Amino acid sequence: MPSVVQLPTGKALTVRAAADVFLDSLGNPNTVRAYGIGVGKTAERLGEARPLSSVADDEIGEALELLWGAAAVNTRNSPAGGGPVLARLVP
Repeated sequence: MPSVVQLPTGKALTVRAAADVFLDSLGNPNTVRAYGIGVGKTAERLGEARPLSSVADDEIGEALELLWGAAAVNTRNSPAGGGPVLARLVP
């Protein structure tokens, strides 16, 4: 899995479009499905139609805390890695 995903330049990306670029980079359908849950819920919380450039780092942290602040790692309540994933997409 790549550690950083290169986002397309020359056009304003929405939160959802950036999330989709990341998910498309994964390759393994099982990983895409698992990460898609966490990434999708986080994108919804941030506002899928929002320009990615308008999302502040602390907003991502707040969204993750609201969604999974009480979740335990490696359980059915885990975000399946969605938090760190979306955080890597912010320019």
